[in-house]
Amino acid sequence: MKRYKGPFALLSSIATVSAMAALSACGGAIDTDTDSDIGTGSKVDIAEAQKVMDLAEKGLVFSGEFAPGSADASSVQPGDFVDGAQWRGPTVPVPTKPGASLQLISCAAGTSCDITVGFLKEVATTLGWDVGVVTAANTPQTFATAFETAISRKPDAIVAVSIADEAVGAQLARARDAGIVTVGVSVLRASSDGYDAYVTNNTNMIFALNGMAALAAQQGETRAIVLRDNTYPNLDRGAQGVIGLLKGCDTCEVYTMNWTAAQGSNPVQAQQIMSAQLSAHPDANTIILPYDSIGLSAILSAIRQAGRADDITVIVKDATPDGLDALTNGDITYDATWDRRWAAYVAIDEVARGLAGLDYIPEESQGMPIRMFTQNNVPADAKVDFTEFVDYPSQYEKLWGID
Repeated sequence: MKRYKGPFALLSSIATVSAMAALSACGGAIDTDTDSDIGTGSKVDIAEAQKVMDLAEKGLVFSGEFAPGSADASSVQPGDFVDGAQWRGPTVPVPTKPGASLQLISCAAGTSCDITVGFLKEVATTLGWDVGVVTAANTPQTFATAFETAISRKPDAIVAVSIADEAVGAQLARARDAGIVTVGVSVLRASSDGYDAYVTNNTNMIFALNGMAALAAQQGETRAIVLRDNTYPNLDRGAQGVIGLLKGCDTCEVYTMNWTAAQGSNPVQAQQIMSAQLSAHPDANTIILPYDSIGLSAILSAIRQAGRADDITVIVKDATPDGLDALTNGDITYDATWDRRWAAYVAIDEVARGLAGLDYIPEESQGMPIRMFTQNNVPADAKVDFTEFVDYPSQYEKLWGID
């Protein structure tokens, strides 16, 4: 674990100005006052936070304190987390429509969205459904275009991963008019006219766990750079929660910066952004990212270039192969995640319920836990699999009448 080793001398003003100039040239900007609208969260007992971290590393954790769509993850306490190694999902059976047609939409190629789409295709195919895939490119414009393509194929249902309903409101309305069931995965419910059903990805729960990791790793002396990505409202709200949580620590500092997934996907720009942040905040000992599949390599390069690899704790989420590889190599310290295959079962179950005219399962009743990966428990095959704790495939197959 990388720990803070004491105060750093201020970098020269020339270096800082140079980094800012380079960043400006590539279309970005240093913004370290993007949390003035975020309240101060509750104080967290560091010893209790470490207990939660130990539980999340050994197994699974769950908390029912996070209302769907809530940005207030900052009020969570360690005692709100419980053992997640038990079934908390639906119990009402549902028939699956034979030969259903399903379109899947990924937010972008090479991201955790793609991994989730792969699992969705796998689960739907086992039901004999016809599956097509459309891939967007991390921008609102491509989200809308991908949805239009999916609608034009006249499916029975569409499942979109990490595409906010605000970005595709018109398309969702057209799908509804056409009788197409829509399910949003890793999306916050922002509109009553949004998706028919939502599958929570426990963003607030994961960010709260990452906030506790930041506090425990630095023993309450956390000085964190927190990246906010408003391309995805669920990620930004999760980041708001961890910022509020850290603000509740009297001996901590929080430096926040807005960037977009498009900036993070540009290696040169992402590295310049992080280099500028490190120059502006030489006392930072923690970096918290909203994912591990966008910009991670460039950020790690910036940390190494600044000579800070030994004294900065990097905390991410999603546990993609890239993130787990960085964890194995010791480049990052924590990678919290849900099980995307579990989420795929939840989403296909929601589609089945919509096609059968049954009530959807609300996000708060889906019951998916999370886990924290460290170097101590990183899977050798870089695969996240919670079935060693909960046999969720069998639970859903029973609901679907599959022997």
